[in-house]
Amino acid sequence: MHRQDGQPSVAYFTILLLIWITLHGCANRPEVVFQDGHTYHQLPSSMPPRATLGPTHPYPVRPTSFEAIRPLPEPPLLVAKNPEALLPQVPDKPAVPIPRPSVDAPEHPISLSNALAMGGANHLQIQLARAKVVEAHADLLAAETLWLPSLRAGIGWNKHDGRLQETEGNILEVNRNSFYLGAGAGLGQAPLAGAASGPMRLMMNLSLADAVFEKVVASNLKESASAAKAAIFNDSLLSIAVAYIDLLESHSLRTNAHRGLEQARHMLDTATTFSEAGAGSQAEVDRARAEVGHWQLQVLEAKRLFRTRSAELARLIRWDSPELLIPVETELVPLEIVDPHLSLEQLQSQALANRPELTRSRKQVQAASERVSQEHWRPWLPHVQLGFSGGTMGGGPSSQFDNQGSRSDVDLAAIWEVEQLGYGNLARQYRATSQQRQARYQVDWTHDQIVAETTIAVTNVASYQQQYKIAQANLTAAAASYDRNRDRVREAEGLPVELHQSIRATGAAMNAYTQAISHYNRAQFHLLRSIGVVPSDSVSEGAGQAD
Repeated sequence: MHRQDGQPSVAYFTILLLIWITLHGCANRPEVVFQDGHTYHQLPSSMPPRATLGPTHPYPVRPTSFEAIRPLPEPPLLVAKNPEALLPQVPDKPAVPIPRPSVDAPEHPISLSNALAMGGANHLQIQLARAKVVEAHADLLAAETLWLPSLRAGIGWNKHDGRLQETEGNILEVNRNSFYLGAGAGLGQAPLAGAASGPMRLMMNLSLADAVFEKVVASNLKESASAAKAAIFNDSLLSIAVAYIDLLESHSLRTNAHRGLEQARHMLDTATTFSEAGAGSQAEVDRARAEVGHWQLQVLEAKRLFRTRSAELARLIRWDSPELLIPVETELVPLEIVDPHLSLEQLQSQALANRPELTRSRKQVQAASERVSQEHWRPWLPHVQLGFSGGTMGGGPSSQFDNQGSRSDVDLAAIWEVEQLGYGNLARQYRATSQQRQARYQVDWTHDQIVAETTIAVTNVASYQQQYKIAQANLTAAAASYDRNRDRVREAEGLPVELHQSIRATGAAMNAYTQAISHYNRAQFHLLRSIGVVPSDSVSEGAGQAD
């Protein structure tokens, strides 16, 4: 560093200058403080770090050394000296509270039979279908009573001032008035004869084509509406049954998550004990703690799923209470609703005989066929008018009401009509024939759909039955593996961290078994609906085992 004459060398001044530049540059760099209280300097953006943990991690400045830089441990979260400077500047606004559902909401037990009973009475789709049946009954009643006359009664006054023409053609200056009081009966909308009017004019008030065919058409439409109500009833009960199974499944998944959390906490306690006794490492404790966190997330997710499915079931059965619906079953078991010995052909035949959707479509075809016959007969069947009225009538010149006496009128007419020179009748016939053809296509479509639904339901039942049996064997093996690993740890033949894989495998096996049985039970109800059978109380009570 020094020359032979004792004066400092150039290298000496160069080293001092580099040290001064380094210290001056570090003093001007922005500081970031870790939560442990240590302060580090960030490198300038123009100087790429030699080793980093990520794009957002700072590189701590260390004394200059030629030894290799080893990977740094994961740093704690960064906290700036002035945290407010990192927040975005937003205008002052009043805080809006965010409503949250109660975490500890009360629970209300419910069984599948109760849910089906409540849904059958309260389901909006079922109520809508019932209202449509009532409407169809009203249309049938109106069609059946077209032959009955309408009763009418009334009072009238007529005043005329000015010219009238006699039958012979003479013009007269007339000032008169008349008064009429009477009653009568008539078909259609025939008006009463009254005051100074003569007999009723020729009017078409009742079509024989409508009177003959509308009753049959309305009867078929009423039966079609009843079949539609039965179909909606079956679909509604299916949706309620599936929603209940979904709720029971989520309840089981929640139980599985709590069981996994309990096993993970046991592993954490054991790992902590081993570490404190010097038989384990902190890494095993950290891994066990991460496993506890994993199952805590599973518990929260299962709880969310349970609450949402409870809300969905409450919507279907129109449950207005804030209480959470919870299934009464304590064990999820597979159902045997449909006789497993029935062949696919037998089930399809039963479905085609029982499904109300097919009955509804067939009644639509019958109604459309009656419409075709109605339009073919319409030009040949007359419109008829029949009316009778009687009462008292009197009047006189100016404002006098003299010569009061009885009056009666009887009208009978039959009129044939060809609409628009026959083209109007052809248009009616074409429209009715097209509607009949559409109804027949709908029958074929419904037939194929029922056959396909039954085939799919049978296939799903068979597949899910095999799946839940395999899942049951896997669950038994996973539970045995966990018990053996736990015994090894208790006997100090293994480390607590060895339980990690067994806990995960047991949790996955429990969830797979729960989901397989749930899929199987849903498939059973879908098969029941596909063959046109309504769930009974005996069926619904077997959805699970209750204490």
